[in-house]
Amino acid sequence: MGGPFEARAAWGMFCHDLACWLLFGHGALMIELTVSKQCIGQVGINHGAAVSGAGARLAAYDGHEGHGYATEAARALRDWPLRR
Repeated sequence: MGGPFEARAAWGMFCHDLACWLLFGHGALMIELTVSKQCIGQVGINHGAAVSGAGARLAAYDGHEGHGYATEAARALRDWPLRR
């Protein structure tokens, strides 16, 4: 997802994702195929000091682009707060 990254940058992104959950109550979620349980990407809400402005983040891993997975995940993310 945009890498490879130096260890410091990767660590910073990991800490940012964790901090979003703790500080804002939202963050990154994995996109998983229902049948195989394979993780194929990530969807989440970007917010906080590491990004400029808030917005959705979508990333499908190599080989899983173009199948509509990110679109489906974004729709589920959009509706998720309503179910909480």
